[in-house]
Amino acid sequence: MVFLSRILQGIATLWLSATVAFFLVHASGDPAVQILGDSATPEALDAVRANLGLDRPLPVQYVESVGRWVRGDFGDSLRFGQSNLSMIGDRIGATALLTGTALFLAALIGIPLGMLAALHAGRLIDRVTSGIAVLGQSIPVYWLGLVMVLVFAVRLGWFPVGQFTSLWSLVLPAMALATLPLAQIARITRASMMTSLNAPYVVASRARGLSPRSVLVNHALRNSSLAIVTVVGLQAGLLLAGAVTVEAVFAWPGVGTLAIQAVQARDLPLVETLVICGASAFVVINSGVDLLCAWIDPRIRRS
Repeated sequence: MVFLSRILQGIATLWLSATVAFFLVHASGDPAVQILGDSATPEALDAVRANLGLDRPLPVQYVESVGRWVRGDFGDSLRFGQSNLSMIGDRIGATALLTGTALFLAALIGIPLGMLAALHAGRLIDRVTSGIAVLGQSIPVYWLGLVMVLVFAVRLGWFPVGQFTSLWSLVLPAMALATLPLAQIARITRASMMTSLNAPYVVASRARGLSPRSVLVNHALRNSSLAIVTVVGLQAGLLLAGAVTVEAVFAWPGVGTLAIQAVQARDLPLVETLVICGASAFVVINSGVDLLCAWIDPRIRRS
């Protein structure tokens, strides 16, 4: 029953996302004018509207679009003349590599920082770590990316930018994209670890003479893992949105760059397909986090 409920929630999320994208795109102006330009003749505009089905009432267009989506038909791009799904498939690998590396760096650095701050709560290390976390949440990603390009690529020449030519090309965009999730993971880890370290079972473990490492790893960290896994999973979904900005700054050949090109060209079928694919990825990630939390905590399985 719970599994069926999750599936229905995922379908509702996809439908709502696609519906919002459809009406927002159509409410932002006449696509025919955007495609042909302001100097196009009325006859040419009418021909484009008829070819794209834009001359029919909006509710009719929406029902037809939903029917195509259900059948798995997402159409072709108006700008590139290729299948929308095939274009996304060609670029999804670059985006997955970028977001996966950023999430790995964020967890690899953020979790130890949060644990270190919790172990030294109120001391200098805690204040420095908390300051780094606040700074990471405050800096705009696009500004940080531009500064990194200027300093490390233009001035120092340490890293290439512009395309994915080697693993060195991945360093700067992954570090820029990892900044915000790193700060979030560090803060949640610190708060959760402080709660666990002050819990009665940890105090009892110390009284029994267990080593500090055993108390930290087997008791405090294990009981804090649920909150840590949850925040890491949420950041994985949010990285898909942040990747659009980072890919634009670093000219990364991923889905984010494709999304910007589709919006600028008023490519309605491609924009709608990108929204549906992004929502699908978010639903899959959240469902995976739920299953992982249930595997970690037996209380969730019993409930």
